[in-house]
Amino acid sequence: MMVRATTAQDEIDSNNVVYSRIEAPLSISNSAQLHLLSGKFADETSVTIKNSKGEALKQWSQFNASAEHTLDLDMPVGCYTLEVNDSAKDGLAFPFLNQRKGKGSIAIYDIDDIHQLPADFGRQLRLPFTVGYKLGGCAASPWQSEHAYAQVGERVSFQGIIYQAKHWSYNFQPDEAGPYDAWQALSYCDGSTLTY
Repeated sequence: MMVRATTAQDEIDSNNVVYSRIEAPLSISNSAQLHLLSGKFADETSVTIKNSKGEALKQWSQFNASAEHTLDLDMPVGCYTLEVNDSAKDGLAFPFLNQRKGKGSIAIYDIDDIHQLPADFGRQLRLPFTVGYKLGGCAASPWQSEHAYAQVGERVSFQGIIYQAKHWSYNFQPDEAGPYDAWQALSYCDGSTLTY
């Protein structure tokens, strides 16, 4: 993903724009699971999921040694960070340096995909991810004026906001909704709370 930022204007045109390449966060469903194979010293390992404000929402720190652990990543639509910490600062797998610790592994299993993560991460592995949408996308399909929305609770996106049908609707633009109209605004496309 390429990001463009316009800076203050000056006499040299090439100084007025900055480009930066960033990697989009992993996008998963709310049925994804983290599979962690702990090493022989499992008490060194902890896992935390934080929201976009940096608040811890889920934490795991009690793991059995040399065992497979399955952690549900059943989060609502939104942006998150997965943190896997190792207090000994050697990750889950350093068999060539310390054979007695055992070899661990870590992966995210999601529907038909397996995302293998590096087990030799040192002190901390941080992975930004989204649930329910891809960055730049939306957790609901776009509203279509020619489509009849007959399902109460059906969700659509319109101009970066997710709306939910309160009753049957056809060719009624969601952002023109009032208290007795067909649509109710729920959240921004990334799942964050509306601020207006």
